[in-house]
Amino acid sequence: MAIDGQFNGALAYSKFKRRVVYYLFHNEKCPRLAHARKGNELLAMQALEIGNVAHPDFEKIVEIDDPAAYITPDCVLDMSAISLAEVAPDRIQLSGARATPRTPSYKVSVGYFDGYLGEGQLSYGGPGAVARAHLAGNIVKERLSIRGFSFDDLRIDLIGLDSLHGPGKGRPEPYEVRLRVAGRSESRAAAEAVGWEVAALYTNGPSGGAGDFSSVREILAVQSVLLERDLVPISVKQIEAP
Repeated sequence: MAIDGQFNGALAYSKFKRRVVYYLFHNEKCPRLAHARKGNELLAMQALEIGNVAHPDFEKIVEIDDPAAYITPDCVLDMSAISLAEVAPDRIQLSGARATPRTPSYKVSVGYFDGYLGEGQLSYGGPGAVARAHLAGNIVKERLSIRGFSFDDLRIDLIGLDSLHGPGKGRPEPYEVRLRVAGRSESRAAAEAVGWEVAALYTNGPSGGAGDFSSVREILAVQSVLLERDLVPISVKQIEAP
């Protein structure tokens, strides 16, 4: 349950969020959570000076796929019957949570090599900057194809125009843009060629290009998988300081 450290992020799409984030950024005190294990659990949160402390009712649904079977490291938690009630100022009573035994597996994040990412950038400014940058991007794409390089994904963006939200109509044309060509491939040679072809635009492309940049880096992808618990030996070793 994201109530303490992720309080502002958890409310990212609520109308309440804007005021909470403003409060957190402009006050030294942040919301804190305390609990007691006697009977029904009591949660205490610092007053926010805004809204109502009962807003944690919203928090209990954050980052939860199935409230009746929320998998944790210790158990499978059933929160479908949880209820929250304000019993005193800044004090909330939580009840109705149930648990079943933990799953026979761990959820682990596995990192693995997934190819290379090659990138090249060049800036264009002045009259016709956007048209020249578009032409330059098409030249690089055609040159890479002629040389026989293949890519799992090849992107051509104009930073300052369409790199965030993609192409769109009716936008004012900026005075300057930065061409960015990025290609993902299993071949390092193909990834390196992206930067070389962008740099070659100085003498084999539209006029006015400046400030070239290129890079090649390995892609380390992450995949979430289930791993049986009996495949993970656990041991504890106590080491005393000399």
